[in-house]
Amino acid sequence: MKSSRTFYLIFACLLSLELFVVTHPQWQEYRIFSKSFIVGSLLVYIFTQHIQPRLKKLLILGLIFSLGGDIFLLFEGETYFMLGLLSFLVAHIFYIVLFIYPKGLLRKKSILFISTLVGYAFFILSYMGAKLGTLLPYVLAYMIVLMCMVASAFSLKFRSNKQIVFRWALIGAALFAISDSLLAWNKFYAPISHAGIWVMSTYALAQFSIVLSVVKGRIALKS
Repeated sequence: MKSSRTFYLIFACLLSLELFVVTHPQWQEYRIFSKSFIVGSLLVYIFTQHIQPRLKKLLILGLIFSLGGDIFLLFEGETYFMLGLLSFLVAHIFYIVLFIYPKGLLRKKSILFISTLVGYAFFILSYMGAKLGTLLPYVLAYMIVLMCMVASAFSLKFRSNKQIVFRWALIGAALFAISDSLLAWNKFYAPISHAGIWVMSTYALAQFSIVLSVVKGRIALKS
């Protein structure tokens, strides 16, 4: 418990560092370090935790691909954006498997929630679609996978013995969707004031919450 609290403090400091760097243009060359520290610290933390091996592997793979996405998105150009998009898409697939393991498919009770997510995705894309150009099909595919990740986190409400698992997983997935929506809105539709702070704070807390859903709850599912 004490080691976890120490990590929480370290993580808060690293997030504060990234938010400082992202708001100071003269420090942008150091973002490859400050941004990488967010997921990098979570990887170190996971390696120190006693978690079911398969769950740990899925979580680590999701974090590794997220770290790759973080780095790719630091660079300008459509190629780097596509590489970042692909990296996060793969990360979300690992998170989906993590959330539905080992029970498989989502429950029927999740259908209404999934319908809401679909409506949200189309709402976002209805504003940005015209400005995405050739990127539209790739962003659409990414949005579908992202919404599936949120839905798989929601399904834990009906499948987990520990509600703490459901709460942290859903908070993490929802924050991921919010972070990506803010990023896309700022990049393709209209500038958002202090976008860097909003995007990175929601993103960092999303990854942190997903990690806690595994560490605190061990994803204990109903038989």
